[in-house]
Amino acid sequence: MHLRRRGKGMKSWVLFGILLALVAFACAFAWGEELRLSFTLEECAGLRTDAILAGPSPSLALYLPVFPKTSFRESSLTLRYAATPACGEDSTLMVYGEDVFLAAFPIFPGEHELRIPLSSLADSSFGDTVKLEIRATLRKSDNLCEDLLAEDLFLHIRKDSTLNLSLSKATWTVRDFLRLPARHFHLVLPEAPWSQPLCGAYLKLYAFLRRNFRGLPVTIHTDPPGALRRSEEATPKERWIVLRERALRDVELSGNTLYLTPRGVDGLIAESPLFVGQSFRVRSVLFARESRRTFRDFGFRNTTLRGIGDLRERLYFTLADLGGAPRSLWLTLFWASTPLPETPRGEAFLKVFLNGSLVFVRKIPSGARQAVRKERIFLPARLLGRENALELAFSYFPEVGNCRRGTMPFEATIFEDSYFSGMLAKGEAPLTFADAPTLFSGKAYVVLPENPSLEELEVAGRIYGALREIDATPLALEVLFPKDLKAFRRGQPTSFPNPAVIAKWLKTGNFRLLFSPPPVLPEYFLIIGHPEGLLPEAPAALAGDTLTLSHLFGLETFALSPDDPWSALTVGEFSRKPALYLFTSGRKDLALAAFLRHFEGAETLRTLQGNVALFTLRGFGETQAT
Repeated sequence: MHLRRRGKGMKSWVLFGILLALVAFACAFAWGEELRLSFTLEECAGLRTDAILAGPSPSLALYLPVFPKTSFRESSLTLRYAATPACGEDSTLMVYGEDVFLAAFPIFPGEHELRIPLSSLADSSFGDTVKLEIRATLRKSDNLCEDLLAEDLFLHIRKDSTLNLSLSKATWTVRDFLRLPARHFHLVLPEAPWSQPLCGAYLKLYAFLRRNFRGLPVTIHTDPPGALRRSEEATPKERWIVLRERALRDVELSGNTLYLTPRGVDGLIAESPLFVGQSFRVRSVLFARESRRTFRDFGFRNTTLRGIGDLRERLYFTLADLGGAPRSLWLTLFWASTPLPETPRGEAFLKVFLNGSLVFVRKIPSGARQAVRKERIFLPARLLGRENALELAFSYFPEVGNCRRGTMPFEATIFEDSYFSGMLAKGEAPLTFADAPTLFSGKAYVVLPENPSLEELEVAGRIYGALREIDATPLALEVLFPKDLKAFRRGQPTSFPNPAVIAKWLKTGNFRLLFSPPPVLPEYFLIIGHPEGLLPEAPAALAGDTLTLSHLFGLETFALSPDDPWSALTVGEFSRKPALYLFTSGRKDLALAAFLRHFEGAETLRTLQGNVALFTLRGFGETQAT
């Protein structure tokens, strides 16, 4: 087999929740009277590449984190930009914070750096984020329509622009611990052997962090208990999370270290935005939920677009987010816009694109402003892929000959309660990696060896995290050991706690009651190792030290010696459910190291084809096995 070397390469599914008990505690991060921190836009806003602002009136909206005791009078934004020579002397750059004017500057060609004080925000109150909007007015001529078509009229907002925060001595919370931009997370496990609940807590926590920080340059390390000693020397951009089997408090924060029990992990994932204390116990209560998927479920907020030309907004989603491949899919869109001006005359259209294909267009009528409008739009299933981009565009162009300065810009708002609806399709095609994560959403049964090693647990975390990093489905799983498979049955019926029990918990005090939906979810398997009786159902056969595969499409035949360590990730079925298998040959530690070296998460999973991927220390490749 020819092994190809690979380089390194959509917001979280929201569980409905009500917090019934809120108790504040003094806590953590005692860094003296004042702390100064700087974060790049890549670190705190997920700006992975430089942003391009093009056309006469482009804008860029960023949502930056807000922390307790932030002194905006002492905080600033260092904005770096590069403008093309076509930007004329009347070009300007304006910055707004939550629609509050902060600063304006003339734009000059070339590379420049601006310091923007945030003192105007000092008397404002915010939630978890502050909306920072950069609006540019780019001028090449007096004709806006000509400028709109100009290909050389743009500027770059550099991703290494920095947010400089001044924080006074604060009362930090668990929520702040998770929101403060970080470079490294260390997950520290207790001494082995580990219980099934603790293994499950590790896997869910790993996937939660991968999803919570996707798009950001964050690494996650799995460490043995002795590594905790290094936390005393950690920098402000390092976080330590220690898992323990049981403790008096399910969630406890101390400095830059968060201590969690399995129950604490479940609570953290279900209601992390509401955790405002330092230490507490967690109880979970079930409630019914609706299946409609709104834009809000994907982290989309009400968004207003303004300007002239094509004003675009994108929403990314996966088939797994929808519950599987749909047979029919509809978009119900709520939107509003300003009326078209009587003079100068012009035309405006609402256009909807699915993965680059135009699927809907409507002319926006002239006249008085109307109420919020509702459109029901059919989205053809044949245009859908594993990952999808929905693009909403408002196109406004003034009448020819009236593209002069001072023309009133067009404004339109897209509302976050817009939603998807439809019916799912049932397919019988053989499973491949292309079905992940679509068919691997819902509840996972993760089968681990009886006494898993640190590496085996990390391998399972890497695979499960890759599935959940791509989509926004619930983090639901159950860890099984091989002995549990013989007695495996579907989950027991869900029961609801007696109200008297809930009242008792409340009287005890220091509890967080978390309302979570019952796990009525599709099921799948993730199997690490090769328990007896499983492999005959896999698309790869293991006989002694020989891995038998079908013809390798377009790949050069490559022979592995019996002593070569390797790991194979395969797609198949177990108990009539989709399953991912990971098994090894040769020295297990080297085989697992080969997998961890080359399987880097969601980016690797996206590249896999066929239904078998073979990982060796020299590289990896995949094929379709029958």
